[in-house]
Amino acid sequence: MNANRGSQDLFKAVYAGDLPLVRTLLPEGSDANVSDDEGRTLLHYAALGGPRDFREVTIRMEGGQSVMEEGRSVQDRQSLESLAEIARLLLARGARADAADPDGETPLISACSLGHEEVVRVLLEHGANVNHHDRYGRTPLLLLLTDSEERVRAAAAKALGKLQDKSSIEPLLAALRDPSIYVRNLTCSALALFRDSRCVEPLAACLQDPEPHVQLAAALALTPWRDPRATAALVQLLVTERYSLRLRAGGALRDLGWTPSDESERVAWSVASCDWEPVAAAGAIAARPLLQILGEAYCEFEEESEAAEAASALKALEHVLSTAAANIDEETLRELAALDIEIYYPRPVFSDGSYTRYETVTLGNGERVQELAAAELNRRGMPIS
Repeated sequence: MNANRGSQDLFKAVYAGDLPLVRTLLPEGSDANVSDDEGRTLLHYAALGGPRDFREVTIRMEGGQSVMEEGRSVQDRQSLESLAEIARLLLARGARADAADPDGETPLISACSLGHEEVVRVLLEHGANVNHHDRYGRTPLLLLLTDSEERVRAAAAKALGKLQDKSSIEPLLAALRDPSIYVRNLTCSALALFRDSRCVEPLAACLQDPEPHVQLAAALALTPWRDPRATAALVQLLVTERYSLRLRAGGALRDLGWTPSDESERVAWSVASCDWEPVAAAGAIAARPLLQILGEAYCEFEEESEAAEAASALKALEHVLSTAAANIDEETLRELAALDIEIYYPRPVFSDGSYTRYETVTLGNGERVQELAAAELNRRGMPIS
């Protein structure tokens, strides 16, 4: 039914977020599915009303938590809360959550396009279809994939991967260029679920991403195709400084049936497997991989086991320098001479159920490595300036 002159005030009240007036103009038993001359319902007006100077949407169905963004004014909050209550009222009185205008736009698409979090949440709670396409091919999730909030884009990428609607592949491929590491990482994982050949080259390009987490996600996504580029990237990640990534890369290579083909790969494999004895015995070729995993920082580990593995790697590096420093190149020696590292973890020493006190346990530092590297440089007549 199209809106008559008497219902125009109702549309204006909904759009303005005037809940008391909406209750007055829409008594129980009224038609909550009334539409205007352009086919938009009252729910569309609730989705489109309110302020326009922010965008924040949480995907409830993905378990996201609703967090009010900093800087939103009290007036804005009240306006959006009123619109959400109006949407809830309309739905309780029979409004169709997925009512579409002539362009196929549903209230959920409208709310997502403007970032009206509160209205989105209400619509999702009432079963609004997150995968509905309008005439332009837009879905709520595709709109959220370009949201200004990182966590929203990430949640949208994850949800699109689970839905596996192939029309979302191209937008997801575009999301591989997202400025957020988190979004790129989850987008790689989402694309892996499609097993579509269109994803291969863009995922291969992500193997060159500056962030190791994204490299790993891309490599894992490519493993179903047994792409040799993915295998090469996984081998490189065997010696990343991030312990969890080394383990995952090693596990993926093991699943692929990969075996080392030369001494450098055997060293990398031993590093990823935390098998330090053959690493220490490998000599100069192990210096660079060990330097890579130890990094150049103070290393606080949450778990004693991870700190212990780092300390073992440090001991292996000391052994390599003690036995094979003469065979290590100058650039690596200079980096080792500057290695500033202390390995420690917090150990609980007291807890009463509500409070835990920790002490810092140090398992090693880079002083011995620095001394050995500096001594070798001096022996070569290349003292540290």
